[in-house]
Amino acid sequence: MEFEKMMRIWDTQDDVPLYTIDQDALHRSITARKNQTARFANTNDIGLMLIFLGTAIMYSYLSIVGQNSNVYDYLIVGAMLGCTAYVWLSRMSRKRDESKFDRTILGDLDHAIANVDYEVKRSRSMIWWFGLPSTSLVLLNLSQNPMPIWKWMSIIAAFVLSWLLLRWEYTSRQKPRKLKLESLRTRLIEDSTHRG
Repeated sequence: MEFEKMMRIWDTQDDVPLYTIDQDALHRSITARKNQTARFANTNDIGLMLIFLGTAIMYSYLSIVGQNSNVYDYLIVGAMLGCTAYVWLSRMSRKRDESKFDRTILGDLDHAIANVDYEVKRSRSMIWWFGLPSTSLVLLNLSQNPMPIWKWMSIIAAFVLSWLLLRWEYTSRQKPRKLKLESLRTRLIEDSTHRG
């Protein structure tokens, strides 16, 4: 940095230490992150519920219209409705817990961390509460009728791809976001203890 620029910055400080934190700007930034994580969680909740409900409706229609329907068609509908209910109940629980956070810098930061935790837990556990049951039911349903091997491989590849995408989202987006927010929280707490 040029000496003249440094002097202008120093002259505009007006007896304010060089490394003070602008509390309002920090709070606005943290509130924006909290709102971003909340929008992401809301979008995922609504998207998953629509996908599960749409799949249940589609399978219901195909089972009623189709002449080759079997018990697995109905079990898939039940599983999709169960997944819809699970996401909805998780969403209601998350929304209810939002009122527990203070409207302070640390409270909003904790709220943002809780939103990211919600997504992390969902992406890590989705393979168990959705992936395995739906994969099993779909494969059992497919085994009821003869099908070319390429269709089997395509369906299995789609399930593997969805699992890989879940893992990618967790490792490349959610986990780093959580670590960044937790690091900021640690720095803020350390800063407040050094001042106090």
